Amino acid sequence: GFEPRMASEAKFAVEYAKTSRAACKNKKCPMKTIEKGDVRIGKVFPSERFTEGGTMTDWFHPKCLFDALTRARANTRKVESVDDIEGFSSLKSEDQDILRCLVDEAVSQYKRPGQPAKKKKTNKGATVATLQPGTPPRAAAKSVQSDSIQRKRDFDQLQMSPAPPPAQAPAPDSLRVWITGENGHKLDMTAGSNFLGRGPQTGVDSTKCSRHQVEVNVDLSTKQVCVISRGVNPSSLVRGGAPVIVLQRDTSYKVSNGDKVFLLLNLFPFDIHVEDTSAAVAVSDDDDGVATDEDKELQAAAEKQQNAEDKQDVADRPICPYGAACYRKKPSHFQEYQHLK
Repeated sequence: GFEPRMASEAKFAVEYAKTSRAACKNKKCPMKTIEKGDVRIGKVFPSERFTEGGTMTDWFHPKCLFDALTRARANTRKVESVDDIEGFSSLKSEDQDILRCLVDEAVSQYKRPGQPAKKKKTNKGATVATLQPGTPPRAAAKSVQSDSIQRKRDFDQLQMSPAPPPAQAPAPDSLRVWITGENGHKLDMTAGSNFLGRGPQTGVDSTKCSRHQVEVNVDLSTKQVCVISRGVNPSSLVRGGAPVIVLQRDTSYKVSNGDKVFLLLNLFPFDIHVEDTSAAVAVSDDDDGVATDEDKELQAAAEKQQNAEDKQDVADRPICPYGAACYRKKPSHFQEYQHLK
């Protein structure tokens, strides 16, 4: 959080980091250090720690600063527009676009004076001991102890109850997902979590892009594909002909075939391809699952051909030099030599 005494006096400045010594002041920042050359925003506030009338600066990654401002108190001074940030005009055009999107997104989430506070979630299932006024200390302690024992019994009963059977997931090949980039890179997505970011697989070498910038999650049980922004700098998404969506960090967005995800805002696009292959292998309605005579004949012919190929393969192998007295037992030896009975 920010110190309330200086909240109304703070101002903001942006620049490219001159060194890699500065650490991001957001405690929830996964990267901690601000790398040299990265964009950093400083929260400048008056401080007489070193000199009278001096200032101090807390540096943040842009995304980390606005995450902190959205959690800050209503009376904390915030960035309402890019005009509130000194040095904005000195940034590159692509960095200015990223900062504008971050400001617009954060302004809609700021806490405002007079706005009702959100109610804290409570554990409705918890059992709380209710004591009457004037209850003796010994009786109060006994009541609390009984309540603790009852909660432990409830927990043990929950642990001993049988777990529900797992949902039947479709065959692994029933959903095929792959992603193609404008530079010709093609990446096949597997079930579960897949990550896109800086590296040779995507051809992206910008240091503003994390190695795990975007997570692509493939859920076979529901046949859904979602993207999640994991990097410090924002990513974006385009669904069909809809406007660009700036992905909020750690928030899941459902995607479908033909959508386009940008690792950075309007930069490094990748097309998402989703193909449901279950229809290609589905059994027709008139098939009762019973093998016909034709199926049996085809299966017998295939087995006969396979046996002939196996015999020919054995005949082509050299005869074991040990002959009938061969004592070798490894399967690889029998695959390499033939043994005459």
